[in-house]
Amino acid sequence: MTTPLAFGRYRMERDSAAALALRALCFRNGASDADVLDATCDHWTVVDGITGETVAAFRILLIPDAAGLGGSYSARFYDLSRLAALSGPYLELGRFCLH
Repeated sequence: MTTPLAFGRYRMERDSAAALALRALCFRNGASDADVLDATCDHWTVVDGITGETVAAFRILLIPDAAGLGGSYSARFYDLSRLAALSGPYLELGRFCLH
């Protein structure tokens, strides 16, 4: 776990376990919200520096080139073919949650 950013009483941490726990609470009433993309994503949390509570989480998927767009979460629901015309890399941010 690293602490690269801090803003007032809040700090960001790269912490997949805490991010998945908050996602479970926010999206599934405590049941797991993990999916196949979690293994390849970076998971970030926002932690309250006073209480130590994780108050927000999100994940980042780095997609190196257009060939990888089909493996993104967004590709499950949207036609991303127009993005393929742009040069990569691409960055998908998702599974944002606040508590």
